[in-house]
Amino acid sequence: MDNVKVPPHSQDAEMAVLGSILIEADSAEARDAVVTLTPNDFYVEANRVIFGAIAQLISSSRPADFVTVTEELKRTKQLEIVGGIKRVSDCMNAVATAAHLNHYCEIVLQKSLLRKMIAAAARITADCYEEAKPANVILDESQALVMAVSQRGGAGFTSAEKLMHDALGELELLKTRPQDSAGVATGYAGFEHLTGGLHPGSFVIVAARPGHGKTALALSIALNVVGRKNAPTVGFFSLEMTDFELACRIISWEARVNLLHLRRGRFDTASWGPLTTAMARVSTLPICVRHVSQLSIGDLRRQTRQLALDLQRRGKRLGLIVVDYIQLLRGSGRRYENRNLEVADISRGLKSLALDLRIPVLALSQLNRRVEDKGQTERMPQLSDLRESGSLEQDADMVAFIYRESVMKPNDPSVDPQKAELIIAKHRQGPLGNVPLRFLREYTRFDNPARPEDPRRDEEERAPSLLP
Repeated sequence: MDNVKVPPHSQDAEMAVLGSILIEADSAEARDAVVTLTPNDFYVEANRVIFGAIAQLISSSRPADFVTVTEELKRTKQLEIVGGIKRVSDCMNAVATAAHLNHYCEIVLQKSLLRKMIAAAARITADCYEEAKPANVILDESQALVMAVSQRGGAGFTSAEKLMHDALGELELLKTRPQDSAGVATGYAGFEHLTGGLHPGSFVIVAARPGHGKTALALSIALNVVGRKNAPTVGFFSLEMTDFELACRIISWEARVNLLHLRRGRFDTASWGPLTTAMARVSTLPICVRHVSQLSIGDLRRQTRQLALDLQRRGKRLGLIVVDYIQLLRGSGRRYENRNLEVADISRGLKSLALDLRIPVLALSQLNRRVEDKGQTERMPQLSDLRESGSLEQDADMVAFIYRESVMKPNDPSVDPQKAELIIAKHRQGPLGNVPLRFLREYTRFDNPARPEDPRRDEEERAPSLLP
């Protein structure tokens, strides 16, 4: 009778992990899986090799779906080792949905830990029987073996020594190049003063009720960013406007031609000069627009990573992603008990995208209707007004509200229609405050507030260039 025991493992759970990732290759859970597990956590060699290919793709910001994983295995000459395309297909067919990926990962992890403890115990038992070392030495080594299992190879905490060493290097660099401490400049002096710009890895939400200028501010920031010398590329996802509508807004912004007149074709021959000049200028700017009416957070993350890779191959870099707007995005495809949970998934996905690519992600959001309720016209927006999910407030590094008094008090002639404020209500790395802005409605453009002697107050039709 064969008394050899098979180490703990679950072939079904391993296949389910691989299949779930192949189904939802761009989900936040898939990225979490390659952080939680390592190839060595898989008992079956074929599963171990396939997971290694998946981890390599995801760590390189590439999607890990059926086609890409198969091609990666071909490239590394491991496809036949795992059993060919059929083996990858079997993994994908092992589950009907990726909704339980975290649970499958936990099973694989637990089985892996049990195998590691068995191996450690066998080593300790053998050392004790051999008596080749003093008992206190064996005890010390045994403790180290068990500790290594619990720490999964030593990954985890950073020592204070390493923490300070790395920080010293960063501080020395900032001392010699203080400009590196600033994030992506938005073009608004008050905002830069409070925040230092939009920082890599940060998830920034700009929220307002309809009509306050969310898209106008987002486009203004994007155009200010790409209008500077050696500017990075900005990716702009629009879920509400067509390419032509965005183009008209950009032309109006740059040429200072009334947007309504532009859309209706009500401009004279003299306007063609500023229009064509503005269009020629904008056509050279590193801004990429993606218009789509239906977009999931998984598709957005995948398309953003593809854009970043394409730019990298051309020696360029992605500096900012703008999403207009959160409430029009869909979740990763699973079933949600309610819309709040779906928005929470979207929020986590945007934050994860910012961290993965080390770029700021600026997302627009709606506010609840209660800010427009009777008697609320004097009240500034608050964090609790964010629509549909408290996770937006939780995940965001910064939350800013657009407030225009003229919108809240449309019948008050004493209110300056150009006056606007950007209220920084949450700022994880700095102070809160209000940033004064100037809204030029006819151009759907936000500018810095004009000084009393600023001639732009009386020369709105003058066509400016973008920031130098």
